[in-house]
Amino acid sequence: MRFPVFSKHRTRAMALPMTLVFILLGAVLVGVALYAVENMYSTSRQVVTETRLYNAAQAGIEEGKKELWENKASLDTEPREYIDDISDIYALDALEDISVDPEISVTVELLDCNYFLDPDDHPEGFRSLSNDSRKELPPQVPFGLGSGGGGGSGGGQIGYSNIIDPNRNIAMSGGTGALYQAFVIRATAFSSKGTQKERVLRIETMVVISHEE
Repeated sequence: MRFPVFSKHRTRAMALPMTLVFILLGAVLVGVALYAVENMYSTSRQVVTETRLYNAAQAGIEEGKKELWENKASLDTEPREYIDDISDIYALDALEDISVDPEISVTVELLDCNYFLDPDDHPEGFRSLSNDSRKELPPQVPFGLGSGGGGGSGGGQIGYSNIIDPNRNIAMSGGTGALYQAFVIRATAFSSKGTQKERVLRIETMVVISHEE
């Protein structure tokens, strides 16, 4: 009886392909692991960046409140005319590049809600505006609206921007002898501003300042 004989050359020939298969399999596993790690790192970095942007924007909101309060006596109570740019209804100059984070800059806009549309450029009122312009405008709240006692019928309350359509008024009520002036503080935070990696986050809030009659 004869048994098969395996030569050294044949054994070496089989070992080489198997080694290559193992190397290829290892490379695939390493690539998958690297992809997973990179993906987790990228996701975590995005979450951290979003959090930092939000915190910076929130700090900008507080700066806006401070600016309005410190300039309360000089705020213009006359209606502002919106023509074609949001700066037409600035209550005060915008606060540019507020330093709250070494890698993030913040711009704060202080918008007066006591405004009207230019009748010549916007004969149909808010219907004449583009969708982008409508989104950009704050709610329309005339100065002193609803002074004295009683409740409002528009569903709005002082300090709450629960009506976001600028074509509607927010009815307000308050104590006798006070007139109210509403503003929207809009803070925009930029990360890596002016680069391809730029990230932007915007938040806003409504505040109401009372003026004694």
